[in-house]
Parts: sequence; C-alpha cells; structure tokens
Amino acid sequence: MKRFIARVRLLDAFNAQPPTLFVKGSVSYTNVYADLALFFDSLRKGTFMKSSFRQFMSLCVLLALIAMLTGIAQAQITNVGAGSYTTTLPQGDIAPQSTIYTTVTGPVPTHKFWTGKYWYPLGDTVTGNSGSAYHMIPQPFSAYVTDQGMHLGIHGDVDGWNPVTKSTDQSPQDSAFYQYVNTDLTIGTATLNLSTVNVSGSSDWTADFSWGSTLTVRLGRGMPFAYVMTDGTAPTVTFIRTPTVVGTPSNILVVSTPEADARYINYYGLFCPTGGTWAQSGSTFTCNAPGKNYMSVALLPKTGATLSNVLDPTALAAYSKYAFSFPTNTQVSWNYTESTSQVSTTYAVTTQAMEGSETGFLMAL
Repeated sequence: MKRFIARVRLLDAFNAQPPTLFVKGSVSYTNVYADLALFFDSLRKGTFMKSSFRQFMSLCVLLALIAMLTGIAQAQITNVGAGSYTTTLPQGDIAPQSTIYTTVTGPVPTHKFWTGKYWYPLGDTVTGNSGSAYHMIPQPFSAYVTDQGMHLGIHGDVDGWNPVTKSTDQSPQDSAFYQYVNTDLTIGTATLNLSTVNVSGSSDWTADFSWGSTLTVRLGRGMPFAYVMTDGTAPTVTFIRTPTVVGTPSNILVVSTPEADARYINYYGLFCPTGGTWAQSGSTFTCNAPGKNYMSVALLPKTGATLSNVLDPTALAAYSKYAFSFPTNTQVSWNYTESTSQVSTTYAVTTQAMEGSETGFLMAL
C-alpha cells in the first residue's frame, strides 16, 4: 500500500500544473491524471473491476512519459551558438564499433581521405557496392592497405556519375566527380605479412600507415611521393604488371608499367638513399642501403598531350631534388577580413631532410 500512496503523491505533484500534450485519441494528460486518481482510489478501496482498465492504461502511459522525460533530461546536451549536440546515443541508433585501427590517442578525424581506414584492419578485406577493395584517393595516387604492404596506382581516366543511369558514362547529366582506381605496385618488405595495419600518425592532410614497427608509409593529399620508413629492413617495390627500367640504373630508378587499362603507361621514380642500390628479381625491386631506413616512390608526370604515354624529360631531375625531403607536419590556417569579406588560406608544410640539406617540397592543391 505504501507504494501506491507514494505514487499518488507524485500524481498530485504533477496535477498541480498538468501538461498540455495530447495522446492518441485526443485524450489529454489532464484526463490521464484524473483516470489515475480513480484507479488508485479503486485499489485502495478494493473495488478494482473491468471498468478500471482505462485507469490502468493511463498509469502505463504516465510511466512511459516519465521514463521518456527522464531519458531526455539525462542526455548530455551541449549548446553551441544557435545549435546544440548530444553526447548520448539517440534511442534506436547503433553505436560505432569500439575497435579503431590506430595507435594515436584523441579524436578520430571524420573528413579525411584516410578516415575509412580507421574502421578496418586492412583495405582489401572490405567490399563496397562494386565489390572492390576500400580505396583511399589522396590524389594523384589511389591507394589501399593489404597484409603485404601499401598498394599504389593511378588511373588515366576521370568521369562523372550519372544519377539517372547510375553509371559513369561521360554524360551531360553527370552530377558528381568519379575517380577510377588502378593498382600498379606494392610497397612492402620481403617477409611482410600482417593481419592488422594501424593509422599511426596524421596531420592536416597526411597520414602514416604502419605494419607494426617494420614498415611505415606516409601519404598526403596532392603529394606525388609515398614516403617510406622501416626498422632497418630492406623495403621492396613489387609491380603488378611487367615493369621496364628506363635509363641507367643507380640508386634512383625510373620504371614504367602498363595499367590494367592497356591504353595507359605510368612512370615511377624509385629513390633509394645515396650509396644504396636496387636489386631486381622479376617484378620486385629491393632497396639495399645498410644503415639507412628510408626511401621514397614518386609518380612521375608525362607530357601534356592527351593520352600521352611519354615521360616528361624534365621530371626525374625535378623530382630527385626533393625525394628525401619528408613532410613531418602539414597545417592549414585561415584569416577572415570582415570589412572586405575576404578569406585567405595558408597551407604550411614542415619537412625533414633525410639526407643532404634540401627541405623544399612538391605538392599540388
């Protein structure tokens, strides 16, 4: 009996200022409270009958309302300007997975070319609508992570997405940019084979992908180089299709390879440290540079003609100069001048000369 008395008192407190919300059937909560008073009175007198069913249902409605309001009150709502957000998962929604593939603490960026990699141990075990691997496209590379290293490539075509035909048909109706993907090579080591690869570092537009302590590959938006660091293990570059060495081999190689689409041939610069050598075995090139734990791979430009497969003759000299200037931080900042409504953006890159003194950098926006 004490339980019901306590609830009646709670009911009396609510009845002091009854809500104006309505339930299905246009029965006001004011009526609900009146029904509940009758229900409790019938329980107290021992006269509960079928006619009291309505009062019983009113009790259920009130308890559900109290639970809902309690949940809303307990939600952690943070106001920001004219808006707000909650840190409490909305009822019925599914929380993100608890396992995030990173060795970095702190918030996970959700708007970067590598963001999707946080959710998967590898890239080639994920299938999308097309059944393909999870590709990152930092430009100019397309890339994805495998147990044996980083797959890199570029495709000669770009297209638009036609929402009507749901295809890439180069139609005037195309409403979205579409980048084809192609894999030319894998950066790894001779024995690399890991089931999990972590994002081990990032800045505003670069990310590091690490195969344990053995291999780390750094990629950046608009950067034509892949920057490679190891624990001293000799890094390898393995081509998917038959490679051809262009020019005289040294610690710097130019290698051409056809794409899967045979209309295109791509050229890569392979930069082993000074004093190192490249050893070729079939389609695999190994950088042997005792005492040095870095190298880089660059996508070299071709001449400007449409569908050109001719290497730009100035490319190797231009890229060799910056092959060992590794980016260590990237940061973008803005300045807004209200009087002129102008926004200026500064893109800053901090670099480290892995050898020599060159700290210049190549990047496209």
